[in-house]
Amino acid sequence: MRPQRLLKMRKRKEEIPPAERSLLQKIIRKGLVVNKNNVKVQCKDPNFPLYSVKSFEALDLKPELLKGVHAMRRPYLLSSLIQLKT
Repeated sequence: MRPQRLLKMRKRKEEIPPAERSLLQKIIRKGLVVNKNNVKVQCKDPNFPLYSVKSFEALDLKPELLKGVHAMRRPYLLSSLIQLKT
């Protein structure tokens, strides 16, 4: 059975047969990758090319561009409905 049909069945709250549930779980597990690598943070050095800044002001952008960035960011400063409920 195709995964799209399984999702539709789930939306309609129908019971998924065990064989189809097993197939769906196999498909999901096949796409997951477990990363066991030890990640070292390299961005602490300001001379590193991928060093991250704490604010847009620290990027020394032109005032017009900085104004545009803040205008675009404004909707993201508001809490989402999910955040308000928790």
